[in-house]
Amino acid sequence: MISRKKLNWSKASKKQKILFLGGVIVALIIVITAVSSLFTEKEPENNDLSKIYNIGDKVFYNGMQLKVNKVTYSDGTKYSTPKNGNEYIIVNVTLTNKSELIEGYNPYDFTLSDDGDTEHLNSIYLDDNIDLLHLENLLKDESSTGDLVSQVKKDSKSLKLMFKSDLFNGKSITIKLK
Repeated sequence: MISRKKLNWSKASKKQKILFLGGVIVALIIVITAVSSLFTEKEPENNDLSKIYNIGDKVFYNGMQLKVNKVTYSDGTKYSTPKNGNEYIIVNVTLTNKSELIEGYNPYDFTLSDDGDTEHLNSIYLDDNIDLLHLENLLKDESSTGDLVSQVKKDSKSLKLMFKSDLFNGKSITIKLK
């Protein structure tokens, strides 16, 4: 049978008091750490930049998340007509800052590969339905959505969007558009 004695704090030795208080402090630290980790949002893991992603994929790298929402093609408008044999490609993208820092981007961070020929998406396309993506700085969890426009050959077999930011250490996200 185990005898139960009441702890008499006034009769406890100094060593016993220090050990007891040390145990309480360690237990409090463990509880506080466990509770705070439940409420701390972790930054997503970096995606593999050697992989080619698809429209609709959310690709994360160094604090920025990129998603190509949709791709549309156009033969032009009354005010904007592509070169002979070409059509306009309109790529709608969303960039989201998932880091704790202010992160910036520039539409010139994007290039388009049209059957291996690479160029920036900076065509002039006059249409009220186009909301061009502009240079911007984003705070934590802020997003920006906009359109990138370029001309492509109508018979293009392979179209890829590349996003290469200064944040990516010379690497780029590649998304297959066609």
